[in-house]
Amino acid sequence: MKDLYKKQIDRKKIGLKCVVCGSPNVYSKPYKYTQNENLKSIIKLRGKNLSNFKINVPTCKECIKKFLIWKIYDIISFYLFILSLLSVIIGIFFLIFFHQIIGEESVLLIGFGFLFIILSLVVRYLIGKIKSNPNNYFFYDFINNTFYIKPIGENDWIFYTSWTKNVLKK
Repeated sequence: MKDLYKKQIDRKKIGLKCVVCGSPNVYSKPYKYTQNENLKSIIKLRGKNLSNFKINVPTCKECIKKFLIWKIYDIISFYLFILSLLSVIIGIFFLIFFHQIIGEESVLLIGFGFLFIILSLVVRYLIGKIKSNPNNYFFYDFINNTFYIKPIGENDWIFYTSWTKNVLKK
C-alpha cells in the first residue's frame, strides 16, 4: 500500500478510496497514523524496547482536516492539563517555602490548580469521544501485529489488508 503513494499513478483508476468515509477522492498525501504501545511499564519490566506503529492510510482531504483539527484539540487539552498540574506544584512549593512572604494565596493557587486538573481531565475525556478522533477509525494490535480499520457505517473492525484487497479488486 505504501507503494501506491510512492508511484505517481491515478488513484481513481485503481479504485483507491478513503478508508474512513469511502470517498473516491483520495488526497495525494496520505494521513500518517501513529500509535504507541500502551503497556510501557510491563515492557520496561521485561526489558523489551518500546514500539510504535506508523502507517500511511489513504484518506480524503475532508477526513484529514477533521483529524488535524482533532489533533489541535488534543494538544491544547494536554497543555491545559500540564499547566494546571504545574500550578498545583508551584502552589505547594510556595506554601512550603514562602509561606511567610506570600501567606495564604498559595492555597488559592493550589485550589484553582486542582479545579483546573479536574476540568482538563473532563475536557480530555470529551475530546477522546469526538467523532473525528482517529482512534475511532484505526487501531493497531501489537500482540497480533495486525492493523484494523473501522470505516463509517461499519459496526465491526476490519483487517486493513483484507480491506485493501477488497477495494482494489473492485
